[in-house]
Amino acid sequence: MVTTQSPEPTAPQEPSDDAGLTAGQTPALTPAQAFDALYAFCAPALVRQTYLLTGRRELARESVERAFQLAWQRWPEVARDRDPAGWVRAVAYDCALSPWHRFRPRYRSPE
Repeated sequence: MVTTQSPEPTAPQEPSDDAGLTAGQTPALTPAQAFDALYAFCAPALVRQTYLLTGRRELARESVERAFQLAWQRWPEVARDRDPAGWVRAVAYDCALSPWHRFRPRYRSPE
């Protein structure tokens, strides 16, 4: 009878680009990656919140889009803010509640 031994399981190899990190640390994100992470984390919920605030889906989407555009333009300032998600939320709410929307033909009547 021939017995075969299964190979010893080995631990997964750590990526070499994280060489200077100790256990529990995460690699630093680039500004674009940090912005993308903020967008992925906040945008869906923020559109829902803004929709509840305005009652208009398209206006909610436009407001959140505009807020993230402004956040990207001012990213060094926003990234250093204590609450970047709060910064974007405040801008989205300001855009959504702007009194100028009543002059736009598509927003004159409620949905």
